[in-house]
Amino acid sequence: MKNAKLFIGQLHTIIFKRLVIFSILLLTISSCNNKEIDFEKRIGIVKKAINQKKIDSLKPYLANGYTIKGLPDGMESMILPILIQKLPSLKKFIITSNSKEKRGNRIKVTFYDVNDSIIKSNFLIAKDGKFLELNILEDAKINTEIEK
Repeated sequence: MKNAKLFIGQLHTIIFKRLVIFSILLLTISSCNNKEIDFEKRIGIVKKAINQKKIDSLKPYLANGYTIKGLPDGMESMILPILIQKLPSLKKFIITSNSKEKRGNRIKVTFYDVNDSIIKSNFLIAKDGKFLELNILEDAKINTEIEK
């Protein structure tokens, strides 16, 4: 009888340890698959690029074939550095909405420059965290020499 109780106690301990290990493994796997994109951080990278007047910090987060509203396809890589240099330094930003779309999340942002002027922007960020659309000037109509 004493041996049976000892055996049952050991069996419970073994089962408990295996359940704990299995649970930890399951949580680790699920957290790897569901990495949440830190949208505040992504928008902060855009703000940093604008304030530094350089796109170096932004480049790793641009998807192949990213677009900027109002530009002809293929012009983005030429125009983005110029656009970044022309924008005023930014003081802060507020994410005003975050909605899921087929290709990622649409993030609408209000930037405030050092003079408290408002710049409305929207970005489409893919599931891998890269910018698919970089609409820094949401309502801007950009005229190119081709259109004139």
